[in-house]
Amino acid sequence: MLNMSFEVSDPIRQWFIDHEDGDFIVASPSHAYSVLPALDGGAPVVYTTKRQCILAIIESAAIRPPFTLITRGGLPDEGDVGWLSSIIGQKHALFLGDAKPADLLIFTWLRSRVEIEFGGASDKSLEKFGVRLDPIMSIALSETESEALPVVRKQLPDYSALLGLECSLLLANGRKLELEALASFATVAPERILERLIQ
Repeated sequence: MLNMSFEVSDPIRQWFIDHEDGDFIVASPSHAYSVLPALDGGAPVVYTTKRQCILAIIESAAIRPPFTLITRGGLPDEGDVGWLSSIIGQKHALFLGDAKPADLLIFTWLRSRVEIEFGGASDKSLEKFGVRLDPIMSIALSETESEALPVVRKQLPDYSALLGLECSLLLANGRKLELEALASFATVAPERILERLIQ
């Protein structure tokens, strides 16, 4: 059920504004979305903050992905919601991002406005990429990211269930898992990864 009150948006947007840096970015109106439409009009929609990573997987697979891809970094604007809703419609939609505070808060913001599920870096994603979690795959949270953890816990109380046991423990211990690491250590062929992303 969508949270149509949008109460979650004020603290999230305020956090991004107050802590804007390389991780917490409020996208400006001129910050364009990139869209790669699926050949099948009813195909799922994948929204990601990880443009280069997903495009690299698509390039390696050398096939058209079985989903419509929407990419853009940063926190969207309220004015984007109508457009995003029109693209998603009744289709299955997934958010792909890192297991880190900024992406988790962007997902929370989106989920309060459109029907979208978390499909980002998580225990499930490790399986989809054919990867076992290794300490060398994770990165320490920045000071700002660490400060954002209480905000994540408050605004996204189900984050542990979304990330799974291993990835939520990683985050609780001050480390993050990025999609680039999953792609780098993947043991599954790129075309199979594209199929698994929406399963």
